[in-house]
Amino acid sequence: MASDTAIDVHRSRDGAAIACGEIGGSLDAAGALSIGLRPSSESGFSGIAFLSPAATDLTQTAISMFLSETGVATARDIATNVPEATEEAEGER
Repeated sequence: MASDTAIDVHRSRDGAAIACGEIGGSLDAAGALSIGLRPSSESGFSGIAFLSPAATDLTQTAISMFLSETGVATARDIATNVPEATEEAEGER
């Protein structure tokens, strides 16, 4: 592509962007392209956009998007949820 191009996903027509990803990379054998989508504005949404030639008209592009809202755990959150280790006697194993 001659210029920078991206996919920008919004929750609604007038809503803030929730995920985005730059269009680029190598096409697969069928002419399809997978694009990673990262969270925008700390939305927690990420996913994949799949662009492929439309089955009924190869001059058109079909777009499928798969998004998931996930929380981001910090190292502190993970550490506080790990149970304490206990030593076992040799014969208890």
